[in-house]
Amino acid sequence: AIPLLVAGGGLALWWLQKRAKLDKLARGLAKRTIKVRILLGFEQIVTRLAASYDLVLPSAVAQFYRALSFLEVIDIGAFVGSAGCVHTTSFIDTVYVQTLFALAVFAVLGLGYLWTAEGAQTACLNVALFFSFVIYPSITSTLFFALGCKKYEDGASYLVVDASINCSDTSYLKMRAWALSMI
Repeated sequence: AIPLLVAGGGLALWWLQKRAKLDKLARGLAKRTIKVRILLGFEQIVTRLAASYDLVLPSAVAQFYRALSFLEVIDIGAFVGSAGCVHTTSFIDTVYVQTLFALAVFAVLGLGYLWTAEGAQTACLNVALFFSFVIYPSITSTLFFALGCKKYEDGASYLVVDASINCSDTSYLKMRAWALSMI
C-alpha cells in the first residue's frame, strides 16, 4: 500500500507541475492574442474602409491596404470566388457558403464545448471567440454587399458587386432574406 501511495503522490506532483506550466503558457498566449487581435482589428478596419464608404484612394494608399490584406486570415468569400475555374459561382453562392461555413464551425465548437471536460470547454470558447473575431468583418462585408442593389435606366435593379444578379429574381430575394437573417 505504501509504494502505491508514493506512486500516487509522485503522479499528483507531476500533474501539478505540468498544470502550472500549462497555466503559464496560457497566460503568455493570452497576452500575445491581445496584440494579434489589435493588429487584425486595425487591418480589418483599414482594408474595408474604401469599400464601405465607396472611397477613391490614392494609389499608394490603396497599394498599402492591399499589402495588409495578407492578414486576412479567413476569407471564405475569396476562396469561393477563386473556385470559379472548377465550378461556376455567383455572389449568391458566396453568401451561402460563407455563412454556412461559419455556422458549421460554431456548431462543431458548441458540440465540443458540450461534450468535453472543463479545461477543454474554455479552449472551445477561446477558439470560438477568436474565430468570430477573425471571420466577422469578412462575413459582414459580404452580407452588406448582398443588400446593395442599383437601379439602372431600364428600370431593372442589379446587385452592385455582381451585376449579373437581378435584384428581382427569386434566387436573389431568397438570398437577401437569408443575408438579413444572418446580420
